[in-house]
Amino acid sequence: MLCWSVMEHNPKSQIISLINDSKSILLVTHKQMDGDAIGSILALKEVLEKIDKKVEALVANSLPANLTYLNDYTTLKNRVDIQKDFIINLEIGDLKIDKLGYKKSPDGKNLSIVITPNSGELKTSDISFSESGSKYDLVIILGSPDLESLGSIYNNYSQLFFETPTAQIDHHSFNENYAKINFVDMTASSTCEMLVSLIEAIESSNSTKIFSESIATALLTGIINKTNSFQNLSTTPKSLTVAAQLVALGAEKDKIILNLFKSKPISTLKLWGRILNNLEEEDNFVWAKVSQVDLEETGSHPSQINSVIDNLLKTASDFDFVILISETTEQDMQIEIRSLTPNFDSLALASHFGGNGNNQSSSFIYPIHSDFKEESQRVIEKIKDFINQK
Repeated sequence: MLCWSVMEHNPKSQIISLINDSKSILLVTHKQMDGDAIGSILALKEVLEKIDKKVEALVANSLPANLTYLNDYTTLKNRVDIQKDFIINLEIGDLKIDKLGYKKSPDGKNLSIVITPNSGELKTSDISFSESGSKYDLVIILGSPDLESLGSIYNNYSQLFFETPTAQIDHHSFNENYAKINFVDMTASSTCEMLVSLIEAIESSNSTKIFSESIATALLTGIINKTNSFQNLSTTPKSLTVAAQLVALGAEKDKIILNLFKSKPISTLKLWGRILNNLEEEDNFVWAKVSQVDLEETGSHPSQINSVIDNLLKTASDFDFVILISETTEQDMQIEIRSLTPNFDSLALASHFGGNGNNQSSSFIYPIHSDFKEESQRVIEKIKDFINQK
């Protein structure tokens, strides 16, 4: 009896129950559009379709070119229709309706509903109004520690997250547990790693084989992306075990490595050159900045920014940490911090400015009150002050 109770209260089991009880499901993920975000949303979409669910996958931005090898990437949507029906309810009792129609005013701005009973009369007190419910039975949020990380998805469809049951699957330590069901595993390397056990449980619940080569490839993409090909500290023995399991299921490891690490579009190379040209050296760290103009002039996607700090700036030697400042909007910039030595805690620095992350990788948002270049220098001075006070 105790084991059954534990199972029922396990978030993973609760999500599976919600999925099984739902017919129409919306999947969303965070605005960064990295390999874990896209791999998880495409893998779960295919899984749910295999158990006869109606699924739509919504993303905030266009897909990075290096992820177009993933199966069904063209099915990702930037917009969905959540318009509701406006319902006029009429209490007619024993009345028989003779005619039902409508009339438009000459200017087309007014609409009159005309109802003619066979006998008797209708009163205004017989009329009430309502709206249809959400077109989705469930919204599943992938890899997003808070609703704001969804970007334009949350801004454009905020009511959806309060009117529809929500479940989230995430690995971030600073997750805000904002959904109805929160499946959060801070020990996991990625959302894709977490999905493997969830899909196994869905297979068991539905007594059907679900894993395919395309699902395995999408999930391995997320794990390799988040662990930087098993090189960073988020790599655990479980990450390696799960990755080996996915390769055995047919994941195309060589294709993933080629697209994520061994081939770069010319726009990425141009962006790298632009950022290296802006590289500045301080006593114990190096930093660079990238503006919206830099992205536009190099034809780069915002998702390419993180690859710069993880694949390029982190190779700097003889420093404690690296920083990349990116202009995200006219009002804000994002500061990414990566530790280069075990002794430097990047989270302590980010937390001082209201950010989050872990001791190896963290970030925070900083407002732009004037020119981006001037504001970048200002935040670097504040970072230096904080470092010198420690």
